[in-house]
Amino acid sequence: MKRNALLILTTLLLVFLVACGGGDEPEAEPTAAAEPTAAPAEPTEAAAEPTAEPVVETSGAVGNLQDVRTAVVQIVAQGSFVDPEFGLQLNAAGSGSGFIIDPSGIAVTNNHVVTGAAFLEVYIDGEDAPRNARGLGVSECSDLAVIDIEGEGLPYLEWFGGSIDVGLDAYTAGFPLGDPEYTLTRGIVSKAAAGGDTSWASVESVLEHDATINPGNSGGPLVTADGQVIGVNYAGNSGTNQNFAIGRDEARHHHPPRIFGAGRGWHHGRLLQHST
Repeated sequence: MKRNALLILTTLLLVFLVACGGGDEPEAEPTAAAEPTAAPAEPTEAAAEPTAEPVVETSGAVGNLQDVRTAVVQIVAQGSFVDPEFGLQLNAAGSGSGFIIDPSGIAVTNNHVVTGAAFLEVYIDGEDAPRNARGLGVSECSDLAVIDIEGEGLPYLEWFGGSIDVGLDAYTAGFPLGDPEYTLTRGIVSKAAAGGDTSWASVESVLEHDATINPGNSGGPLVTADGQVIGVNYAGNSGTNQNFAIGRDEARHHHPPRIFGAGRGWHHGRLLQHST
């Protein structure tokens, strides 16, 4: 009896120990330490974006002979002035040519076209009514003048950048003989450094050419086949077909400061009477 009770007690004790986890269970095998993972790869640089093509600034100037007429103007001056052919003209109206060099209306002509004028009227290709203009400066010794024509966004010519040599094709553009119809004559540069003394001017750099000019062509451009300016026409001899233009370098050097830098012999802000 006692033996049976001990057996039951032992059995219950074992059940209790198992239920409470008190038995000696084998220890679990230690797990191996995790291998360190490799550092994340550095992000590779994205392929360089293709660079844009460089922007080449293009000139807005006239670029061909046909369109030169859009930037050449007829100038009608009213007042007292000295005409190289007819002498002093009192309270008269005379006409000459000029050409626009900036879309804001800055234009070049001869001093003898505008000097002494009380009023300047400028006719632009394709327009019936004239525009007013005012003088910015003149150079008597170089027979050059710069005027400002009313308006913006006008066609304009640019200066030839190459060497001006004998034999270069040259074209005279303008309005000869007071005719409102635009004309163009063709020739070549026959002398790259001609004498520039006349009874009304003493120009240092003169081109001689045979692209016929007549009274009224004065102040108009002498251009290349691409429409670029190589000179400013100012005198001619119809008997010998010798025609003369103030050379590009002379013209550019003598523009007033507000246009192309300092130059000698300029009078600013008004048009002056011509002095011989």
